[in-house]
Amino acid sequence: MKKVIIILSVAALNASGCGQSINKQVSKMESITDSTETIRYYKDFGAKKYEPMTLYNEINIDETKNHRTYLKAFYRNGKLMIVEKYVDEELFFRFSYTYDGNELIDIKKVNQ
Repeated sequence: MKKVIIILSVAALNASGCGQSINKQVSKMESITDSTETIRYYKDFGAKKYEPMTLYNEINIDETKNHRTYLKAFYRNGKLMIVEKYVDEELFFRFSYTYDGNELIDIKKVNQ
């Protein structure tokens, strides 16, 4: 029911000539709600400025207990969205990636 209301609202805005940016927002909202999200764990990474990290040596969640450091990666629709590095079970840093379509437009790093 919510989706129908959004579509009707967009249709009304399109008729008045104001709906172009709303259409983009609605399609982004739909892609987020239809997205698939996965979490994976890794032992190693490589990084280049202005690119998402490259993650190596995938491990399963149970193996993280056997490592002093590991990385936790969050993917949405196959795109790397967040990488967190843990040292001694404490968050050490986090990188978050923002995309416009397939283009990477922003990288934010938070040190803990």
